[in-house]
Amino acid sequence: MIPVYNEGELIVRNTERLKQFLNRLDITYEIVIASNGSRDSTVELGKMLEKKHRNIRFFHIKKREVGQAFKKAVKIASYENLISLDMDLSIDLSFIEEANSLLRSYNIVVGSKKVGKQRRPIIRRVGSSTYIFFSRKLLGLKFNDYSLYNFRYNLFNGIITHKIFKLL
Repeated sequence: MIPVYNEGELIVRNTERLKQFLNRLDITYEIVIASNGSRDSTVELGKMLEKKHRNIRFFHIKKREVGQAFKKAVKIASYENLISLDMDLSIDLSFIEEANSLLRSYNIVVGSKKVGKQRRPIIRRVGSSTYIFFSRKLLGLKFNDYSLYNFRYNLFNGIITHKIFKLL
């Protein structure tokens, strides 16, 4: 699952890159791209990708609400193991294989963008750190990282629409 907002410059290139990586793993998969409030070419390109590839699903919601986009993506996903990524693919893609393997034994796998190798530009890292700092100070939040949440759908079936997304 990939929530996107104004990712027109990246969506085609990085979706193709992700598909190439997943095809090498020889697994059955789908990529669900969830646009939330995009105003650039993201929507048109996402629809094109969905038409071109049978294992890509794309939808767009009008408001910029990543929690709602994520919630809908979870509902329409075809497989039990759900792995969430950012469209910039700033993580080492081997995380996908590792998370999928761990989900055979665990219900939730959480990855960190601050631990390990990052391929995000310095401006993105500074921006993320600044956002986290002010969110913690102004809102009294306890998190200190953008994390990658991966889980089995059946773990949250029935709960996900009521509890999880009140946090987003």
